[in-house]
Amino acid sequence: MRNICNCRGNPVITFGCPPSPCPPCPPCPPITCTTPSITLMSLPSTVVCGGVLNGTVTCNGVPIPGATVTLSSSSGVVMFMSTTVNTDINGVFMAPFIIEEGTPPTLVTLTASTTINGVTTSSSVSTTVSCPGGGGACTCRLLNQAGNPINITRGSQDVVFNGAVANGMINFFGAICPSCTLGSSFFTFTFRDTPPITRPDFTFDIDPTTISVTCTGTQMVVTGLGNATPAVFGPNPVPFTLTVNRPGAPNNTITITIGNPATLGFSTTAFNVGNGEAVITPCP
Repeated sequence: MRNICNCRGNPVITFGCPPSPCPPCPPCPPITCTTPSITLMSLPSTVVCGGVLNGTVTCNGVPIPGATVTLSSSSGVVMFMSTTVNTDINGVFMAPFIIEEGTPPTLVTLTASTTINGVTTSSSVSTTVSCPGGGGACTCRLLNQAGNPINITRGSQDVVFNGAVANGMINFFGAICPSCTLGSSFFTFTFRDTPPITRPDFTFDIDPTTISVTCTGTQMVVTGLGNATPAVFGPNPVPFTLTVNRPGAPNNTITITIGNPATLGFSTTAFNVGNGEAVITPCP
């Protein structure tokens, strides 16, 4: 007697009386990565004082978590916060960078590369960067405890977008008045939606030339006009407010509001901001 078994579409025949039970299927052969790829999100046509390079690493079309990505720039005026970053569980990476103060408009090319199973791949994007400096004196400045730009990321964050609640990852990156001048200020905010997708991923940059800064004790309020890229809030420029409250951990918060969140705009608050993540200090 025989027994015809099926193992992932391949017949397996056993014999005996009674016939032997079907054996377990052999393990699937390992899938070898042969075509790694990096896809970079477009940067705005102009970047002022700092920004974030976002991208995804895939192999054979599948996202690769934990991949090491190496970053470089065609010009020394662009400085990445770290020259290497790792991808998250979805194969996504974020690479904040700053631009040397006093840089006139300069065309640069930013490159990200990775090596998977001995195969190296890279991708590049170009943009025009600048960081004018000057622009009026500030009474306080916002940096992290080490004196570098703030870089605050929160996952599973509720946000309000055009009157609807969404959830995703948020990131604040930037520095307000790092040289105690308005012109040296910049920040970038990134939102990445999580399933179910209610809004495509997007990043927008705020042009710091129209900001004003008010400091009252442990609070900084930054207001002004900025260009959203893409223009998801209607015609640019759009009004924005960035508020940093530092009464002391765990009650520190950072809030961003753009336009009118109830109709055409965005707002969210990151809670429990560590004492070293965002530091307000008076300017001399």
